[in-house]
Amino acid sequence: MVNTSQTLLSNLTLYVHPKYSIFRSFDVKDVDDVLNNSVITIKGANLEGKLKKNLFKYISDLEQISPMNTTVSGCYAKRDSRTGIVHCAPFFGEDDYSVCISGSVMTGKEGLIACSVDDNGCFTREVDDYAGRCVKKCDKDIIKSLKDRKVLIKTEQITHSYPFCWGSDTPLIYKAVPSWFVNVERIKSEDLQPYIKIDCSEEYQANKLEKRKEKQAENQKEKEDEINRLLESNEPTLWVPNKIKNSRFGMWVKDAKDWTISRNRFWGTPIPIWERALEDEEENINGLRVYHICVRSIAELEELTCVKRITYLHRDAVDDMEIKYQKEA
Repeated sequence: MVNTSQTLLSNLTLYVHPKYSIFRSFDVKDVDDVLNNSVITIKGANLEGKLKKNLFKYISDLEQISPMNTTVSGCYAKRDSRTGIVHCAPFFGEDDYSVCISGSVMTGKEGLIACSVDDNGCFTREVDDYAGRCVKKCDKDIIKSLKDRKVLIKTEQITHSYPFCWGSDTPLIYKAVPSWFVNVERIKSEDLQPYIKIDCSEEYQANKLEKRKEKQAENQKEKEDEINRLLESNEPTLWVPNKIKNSRFGMWVKDAKDWTISRNRFWGTPIPIWERALEDEEENINGLRVYHICVRSIAELEELTCVKRITYLHRDAVDDMEIKYQKEA
């Protein structure tokens, strides 16, 4: 399995190809037995659903995570190099996240339950052996820990592309962060109005199914029309650089994926949403423990914050503005 060492601490599952016969089962206790004993080749499909023990205890200690996770399978796993077993840490890669959702390893509603790296690129307090240390400076210690426990078969350095910060020339860390999205793929709900007549006949059921198909086709047509309108609106737009129009942005519009509108940089334009954590005795709103207020204008912001003549709307000014919470509202 090829990976950066810090992601091993947040592993939730292994991903295998169901048709490949490259996986081996060992009746052994440690790595020495692996290297000196015969093996049995089995299909990847036979590994699906099997329990595997986490390499590290840090994530397993969390209440939301089981110390034993199941293996999932799919055609994403390749065997053209390495072992053909993909290690999945869902909060450090988009593909890993999708695999864990589709494989029911997680639902996506748990929050950042298995993200062992903080916003400063250091290990979180859950990783008590390396807490507060820069993850890139812990590689050797993590590898040594695996060797000492005799669970590491082989380690090597490989040359591959990796993102670096253009300003500081330091390696970047790809990790999940809380974000705001525009739900571009919003699914229009079906008409669920109850039928006045209760009819279980085959004719009625067939008619009901036909109406449902018509409604689905209608929703699909509306979605395609919306995408076409977005593409038409994109044509007269001046993009800098111009290639973004039909490449990055154009392809995004065609796929109609959810759009991340939030940014973590300080100088970004603020999203006009204020939030407040709910008290224990307060009722949950849509299952969330946060109460949100979306401010629609400068006039409304002045009214809610009691701050007059607001002209500057960047974070160094608005971050300190507080909205007085009114329980009756």
